[in-house]
Amino acid sequence: MSFHCYDENEKSASFNIKIQARYRGKGYAKATMDLMLDYYFNEFGGEVMIDEVINERGIRVLMSYGFEKVDKTEVGILLRLTKDKFNQIQKSD
Repeated sequence: MSFHCYDENEKSASFNIKIQARYRGKGYAKATMDLMLDYYFNEFGGEVMIDEVINERGIRVLMSYGFEKVDKTEVGILLRLTKDKFNQIQKSD
């Protein structure tokens, strides 16, 4: 899991997550996302995380986490999560 292409003016970055097939469905993605996104939004100073997702499963996972559809691209769906939305979700958990 990582973020890259950080834009200092927009305080946005691109999100990346890859879970090896044998470890999927065990909760590792959510636990890792909680830690990394908390760091990104609340320590690093990011405001927006975006991801262009090319498969339905990835879209469902990120949307269930709180990412929202922003746009449809030639490749997939552009999803977005803001700092405010992330912190709101974390408070309710």
